[in-house]
Amino acid sequence: MYRSIESNSPEQLWENACSYFKWCRDNPVQVKRTPSTGKDAGKAYLQEFPIMYTIKGLCLHCNILEEWLKDMRMAKETAPDWYMAVSKILYIIHDQNMTYAALDLFNPILVGRLHNIDKEEDTPRNILIEHVHGLPALSKNEDEILKKLESENRLFPKQE
Repeated sequence: MYRSIESNSPEQLWENACSYFKWCRDNPVQVKRTPSTGKDAGKAYLQEFPIMYTIKGLCLHCNILEEWLKDMRMAKETAPDWYMAVSKILYIIHDQNMTYAALDLFNPILVGRLHNIDKEEDTPRNILIEHVHGLPALSKNEDEILKKLESENRLFPKQE
C-alpha cells in the first residue's frame, strides 16, 4: 500500500524525520548467532544491531525525493527555514553514522564511502609562490615570541 506523508513545512519535515529516527531506534535488526566455542557453543541467540540512519531511508520514510532534499539544503538564502531543518536532519544522520562507526557497530569503510570521506579533496594543481620582502623574521620558538611580545608590551602591559 502506498504511504503518503506530507512535508509541507520545515516543521512537518522535522517531525517526519524524528518519526524515522524513532522507527530506526525501535526496530533494531536481529541476527541469529550460534557460538561455536565456549560453554554456550551450539546455543542460538538473537543479537540486536541498530539500524543505520540513511538519507535514502529518510526519503522513503518521509515520501520525499533525495534531489528535493539536496535542493532544500542548497536554499540557504531563499528558504532559510527549510535549509535549517534539512541541515539538522543531515547532521543527525552523519553523527549517528560516525559515532557507530567509531564504536565499530557500523562498518567504518562503508560509512566513509557513504559520506564521501575516502574521496581525495580537490586541491589546486598549480600553486603560485610569491616571495614577499620586508617582513620581520619568523621566530624560532614560543619563548622567542613571548619575549618579543613582552618587549613590545602587547601581552604583558606594565602594572602601575
